Amino acid sequence: MTQRGKAGIICRYVLICIYSMTMEQASTILRALANPDRLRLAALLVNVGELCVCELVSMLQLPQYAVSRHLSTLKNAGLVEDRRDGQWMYYRPVPGSGDFSRHLMTAVSGLVCQEDVARARARLATRRNGRCVVGYGDKNI
Repeated sequence: MTQRGKAGIICRYVLICIYSMTMEQASTILRALANPDRLRLAALLVNVGELCVCELVSMLQLPQYAVSRHLSTLKNAGLVEDRRDGQWMYYRPVPGSGDFSRHLMTAVSGLVCQEDVARARARLATRRNGRCVVGYGDKNI
């Protein structure tokens, strides 16, 4: 499917679900996804599941401060949630979020970049017992 076709699917989801929210809620969510890097981030989280910030840095090849800032924006919009495990911060899509958010995130999942997925597979292979252990400073991943 072309990018234009994917954009059309997202627009349909937005039109179907927009009526269940206030203008402010819809505006916050749409602003959060109006950045290409945040779209990539959201697509990875929807497709892969819970990921550590340092894993996202490796997968997206973005600076840590940028990934953290984008995650904060997505969290403030109610699209992702976080949890701490020792020194690691993990993020995942909010389970059971409203219809609009859920359908929009489902549509976003189709935008995942295959290069990001390949890097995700390689990075996730470094986990031990399902936990991140490498950090974002290791350039060999």
